[in-house]
Amino acid sequence: LAWFLGAFSNRYMLEHTVETKARVSFWSMWALVCLMLTLAQFTPISVFNLILPMACIFFCAAILYPSYFTKSVLIFRQSSASANALFNSSAFFIASLISALGTHLKLQDEVPFILALLAIVGSCLLLYYYNLFKSNIKHA
Repeated sequence: LAWFLGAFSNRYMLEHTVETKARVSFWSMWALVCLMLTLAQFTPISVFNLILPMACIFFCAAILYPSYFTKSVLIFRQSSASANALFNSSAFFIASLISALGTHLKLQDEVPFILALLAIVGSCLLLYYYNLFKSNIKHA
């Protein structure tokens, strides 16, 4: 449901650039993961401490996915089917790699899961700002 709502709400944000949507989404995900970590430290273990922030994270991811998909297809206009296949297969490969690494987490409480999410969102933020920095150097 969160993915559908995020993708649906993306159509109302067409006037915003991909970079603006990415910056707001990534920082929102970072804040939500920090909120999850705070809730895990100061409240008893609860499934709602995970489900509600994760739904918001899926909402933000659903805003990003079509934007970056469109951007990747626009880069390779002459071979958009190949770009589609490469983008989706790389997304599924990364998700399966994260799932495989996640099986090694010891989950007696929710903190290791939240720390893994913090690492994933942090790496996304670093990659976003690295690409932004790289594109600013290229255009300068």
